[in-house]
Amino acid sequence: MTAGFSFHAAPPAEVWTNDPNGLIFVGGRYRLFAQASTSAPDFKTIGWGRWSSDDLLCWSWDGLALP
Repeated sequence: MTAGFSFHAAPPAEVWTNDPNGLIFVGGRYRLFAQASTSAPDFKTIGWGRWSSDDLLCWSWDGLALP
């Protein structure tokens, strides 16, 4: 999923994610972080991806927060 919302915190198909954690509430929105890699299956780089939500139901992929 590249744009819009999802009922699951799911990244775009080309992004590998693992170890979701770090749910925080900032600026009126929930933020969820997870390990993420755009170089899978080589895993040359692993950073942190981020989703955001207003209601913990609909999630939007915000991309890599820390490459």
